[in-house]
Amino acid sequence: MRFAHQQNIDTRLFITPEHVFLVDLWWRLGYGELWSDFHRRLVAVNIAVASEMGAKPFPIVGFNHARGVVDEPIRTSRRPGQSLFADGTHFTPGLGQRIMDGVWTDGDGLGFNLQADSVESYLSAIEQLRQEFEAANAKLTASLRHQISPD
Repeated sequence: MRFAHQQNIDTRLFITPEHVFLVDLWWRLGYGELWSDFHRRLVAVNIAVASEMGAKPFPIVGFNHARGVVDEPIRTSRRPGQSLFADGTHFTPGLGQRIMDGVWTDGDGLGFNLQADSVESYLSAIEQLRQEFEAANAKLTASLRHQISPD
């Protein structure tokens, strides 16, 4: 970040989306707070470095709150053209373009602008989406979790 500020590089940071089922796994494996703290710390470091450099913080855009994207149905087989994700973390070129549009435009696109006063709202929106997805897909997600870790 310092280098980008020093060189006046138009920099935008973003957190790529992952399927909400994978976010749920982070929590169930005991790493949910680490996952959330990553978002908080990225915002904090961005602000601290900007202050140190006498500049404005870089925009940070998150995508893990995006309804209709990160909560798309889990398909039991690959269906080209229907899924936004190839495997939960790797997204299709079409979704990649929507992400870039959200990063490089200032409109009300797919992304959520993360700042000190908005990161908790973002994380709360993700948590709500996670709970809703789990409730709506309890049987499937339990089966998938069992396949991942039979314990």
